[in-house]
Amino acid sequence: MLCRSLIRSWCIALAIAIQFSFAFDMPVAHAQRAPDTNSMTCEAAQNYTKSQGRANFRTGNQSFEQVVASVEQCVDPQVALIPVSAPTKDNKSCVVGYECVRQRGGR
Repeated sequence: MLCRSLIRSWCIALAIAIQFSFAFDMPVAHAQRAPDTNSMTCEAAQNYTKSQGRANFRTGNQSFEQVVASVEQCVDPQVALIPVSAPTKDNKSCVVGYECVRQRGGR
């Protein structure tokens, strides 16, 4: 009887947690692996960034790059776009996207 009570309590707690996450638009254990540029061609990495608008790439064992396709994906539109290069299987320095960098003297 105690076992059934514990299982029922656990199920209720899980249901409440799921409802809470939907109410506040929070992901429920949603994780997506970053694509590894080393296993992609340069063109494939560039196309991935363009299709997503922004991308997080794995560029090495413990390294990642976050890039955007255009200034529209930057939080502040008054920025400069700096090319970001990453190694791909056919290009050691492929421009996979851009980094949003605030311009000096800008507000």
